Amino acid sequence: KRLDSRIMKNMKRIKNPYWVMTTLTEDNINSILNLADFIGAEGHGWSISTDYFWNGRPSFKDLTVAMVKVVRILKSHNYNFSQFMFNNMDFSHSRGSGCCAGNEMFSVYCDGTIYPCQTLHEKKKIGSVFEGYKRIERETNKMCVDCSIKDYCSCWCPLYHKPGDKLCDLMKFITYEIVKEA
Repeated sequence: KRLDSRIMKNMKRIKNPYWVMTTLTEDNINSILNLADFIGAEGHGWSISTDYFWNGRPSFKDLTVAMVKVVRILKSHNYNFSQFMFNNMDFSHSRGSGCCAGNEMFSVYCDGTIYPCQTLHEKKKIGSVFEGYKRIERETNKMCVDCSIKDYCSCWCPLYHKPGDKLCDLMKFITYEIVKEA
């Protein structure tokens, strides 16, 4: 399945740099390779993520196979991986470790109230767009301290992403695939 030519034409009209954001689902996983080829050829920034509340679909096997193919397609275009993110792993610089909610990322409600993230809203109001806010320190999962990819991963969301789970394993696998020599 090819990308609709109108989409590609309109994307080319937008001047770089811009980022394409894709959430992988079982409905679109089979067409991600066409998008990878387009993005690799055009050199656009790309952020791919699984649903934060990943329910096992697409399957871990399908997700792994698709992401390895995506990385290999991007490499075939000599893609600059500093423009690539997967589940908030940033390959442009070391972000340090720990959840960035309330530090680099915020959730702003319609009334202007600022929370560190869309999930912690019941626990931690940190300000408002009218009165300002107070940044909170990053929280690092103790199990992530010695991880080989912590500088890329930033230990992701501590509520939904636990070291040793399948998404953690996938993130390590994808990182190794990106940084290994061709």
